Amino acid sequence: MAQIILVTLPIGNLQDITQRALEALKSSGPFLAEDTRNLKKLFQLYDISTEGKTLLAYHDHDRSAIDKAMSFLKAGKDVYLVSDAGSPMISDPGYPLVMEALSCGFKMTTLPGASAVVSALELSGLPPHPFVFHGFSPRDDKKRERLFEECWEQTLAREQASLTHIIYESPHRMDKTLKALAKSDKSYSDRVINVALARELTKKFETVYRFRAQDYLDPESSLHEIIQIKGECVLVFHMSLTENAQRSVMASAEWKKIESMAKECLDSKGHPKNVSKLLAQILSIAPKEAYNLMKR
Repeated sequence: MAQIILVTLPIGNLQDITQRALEALKSSGPFLAEDTRNLKKLFQLYDISTEGKTLLAYHDHDRSAIDKAMSFLKAGKDVYLVSDAGSPMISDPGYPLVMEALSCGFKMTTLPGASAVVSALELSGLPPHPFVFHGFSPRDDKKRERLFEECWEQTLAREQASLTHIIYESPHRMDKTLKALAKSDKSYSDRVINVALARELTKKFETVYRFRAQDYLDPESSLHEIIQIKGECVLVFHMSLTENAQRSVMASAEWKKIESMAKECLDSKGHPKNVSKLLAQILSIAPKEAYNLMKR
């Protein structure tokens, strides 16, 4: 049965292409790409002839492109979904087509390779997991600020109140984004945002800038002189509470746990096993040890 094949291409350094991706590019297609001009350049770079190949422009909003791709699958032809760089569908078109193909019973496979998300996370020097990838940052200023509020909500909802976030951003909007992130950092005395700005990943001028978000607004900071916002950018930022605030949250969580266990003891009229669990929590010992102490 025909299938959709997701072809991951290098995000910068052309030597990162996999053997499987090269073999896929040598096939006749059809190839679906957001910009067929960029795809043709890739064929030229890898010295692959385009003669006899079917190249189609694909966008999620174009119903005719989805119908055309489905017609190839129904005719028994594999369809190659290719991105300009990196993994298809990761902030690239393709999801509606994939969902329709799967609902019709067609298979899908992937030819994995370099990912800007993972590469930036590896180089960030920030806690690698858990992390949330948000895709491209909103263009609208208010929506961007709302995104950072939602990032805080996600972070504070976790037991450790600590979470790493990743977004793609245009170099033309990066300054506004960093200022909004810095403002979010300065707004709370009990919170911290540490940043890693990765640019030109895997290329000759690959650079990662690491700093605290609020320092970007500091007029005495040299960040504006050091940071060169050029080329493809990935912004990684880790949100967390300060150490004192985190200890307070943990202590509160522990106390709530103890209160819950005490209520359980009262409800069960002080059953020995429940009492031993409660004592173990208060004394930081094993429940069995607390139970043995009660029997003395």
